[in-house]
Amino acid sequence: MLGVLLFTGNSRATGIIAASPAPLGIWIKLNIVFHRPKKDCVSGFGICFMITAGIDKPVGPGQGNLCPGRGLLNDRNQLVVEIDESALAAYEDGSVLHNFRGKDMITIPDPYPLPDVTCRALGSLRPLTIEPGNYPVTYKKGTYTVVFQL
Repeated sequence: MLGVLLFTGNSRATGIIAASPAPLGIWIKLNIVFHRPKKDCVSGFGICFMITAGIDKPVGPGQGNLCPGRGLLNDRNQLVVEIDESALAAYEDGSVLHNFRGKDMITIPDPYPLPDVTCRALGSLRPLTIEPGNYPVTYKKGTYTVVFQL
């Protein structure tokens, strides 16, 4: 009898769908430079990525000219990037925080082809480019999320 109950319980559980499915893909650590690629990623507001090893949340606040974040390529061909507010506040003495705080989008003026190593780490077999445009920003529990349609 116990075996029948266990078996029927398992067969019913297979049809359960999570209310909020986890996004498909692997989160990777990113070091972000918030400067324009056309200016060699040293001035102006834009975005450049440097990948670090690992598949977990970055540790520690932003240091100098790198801001830690994490990224995921979802099933809609969108790059989802999360950055903690504390990391933005520490990055270059908070110089880019005003581009996020209280905003519902950021403007990226230059195209940025993601480095091959970043594309591979995100699980893409093809090159990916962030095109110029306006991208939505959300803020929740101390973290800013930007979604880039690729």
